[in-house]
Amino acid sequence: MFAVSPDDQRIAVIVDDFNSTGASTKLYVEDLNGGGNHLDLFSQTGARTLWPVGWHGTNNLVVAVVASCSQGGGPFCCGPQELHVVDPATAARRFTLGSTIACGIAGSPSPAGAICWDGSQSKVLNWTAGTVRTIAMPEPKLQYLSPNGSQVALVDNNGTSIAGTNISMAGIFACEWIDDTHVMSGGDPQHQPRVGNVTNGSMVPVAAQGDCAGRLPGSL
Repeated sequence: MFAVSPDDQRIAVIVDDFNSTGASTKLYVEDLNGGGNHLDLFSQTGARTLWPVGWHGTNNLVVAVVASCSQGGGPFCCGPQELHVVDPATAARRFTLGSTIACGIAGSPSPAGAICWDGSQSKVLNWTAGTVRTIAMPEPKLQYLSPNGSQVALVDNNGTSIAGTNISMAGIFACEWIDDTHVMSGGDPQHQPRVGNVTNGSMVPVAAQGDCAGRLPGSL
C-alpha cells in the first residue's frame, strides 16, 4: 500500500506480511522517481497494522491504525481505528486523531480532518487533533467530512443524509465526497452508482460499477 506526496516527489510505502496471529509491518519513504533517498522508518509485529492514507501537505504523512485480522464484525471493526500524523523523515508521531479504545474513526478523512465516534457522539477533528465540533450520534453510522469541513455525510442502511439539514437521499450509500456539494456512491449490478447533490438532495446515476478508492487530487 502506498501514498504519494502532493508535490509528486516522495512516496510512502507500507509492506505487510500477514500470518495467523497478525502481521509484520514495514514503513519506508523514498523518492517517487527512481527510489532514491530511501528511508526505512518503522516496523512492528502484532495484532495491528498500518495503512498509508495520504499526506497533509508535503511534511505530514498520515497513517491509519487498523486491525491486522478481524472476526465477529461490529461497527468500524475492519477499517481505520485511529489516524497518526507523522514526520515523513523520521516517523515521529505529531498528532493522533481518534482512538482505538475511546473514539474510533468513523469514515475516510478529508482535507479538513476526520470524524471519530465514541458511542454517543461524533467528534469532528482537525489535523492537529483538535475537536472542531461534536454531533449527537446515539448509533453507529459511516460519517464523511466534506473537503472544507462544513458538512458531514451520514450513511446508514437507508441511504445518505447530511447532518444538521433536512437533506436525505434514499438509496445512495455515499463512500466519498467529490467536492463540497457532491457525494458519490459506488455500485454493482444491483445498485446503480450515483452522484448526490447535497444542496438539494438530487441524484444522478453513473454508468459504471465499482467502489470508491479515493478522490483526486488525493492530498489531505
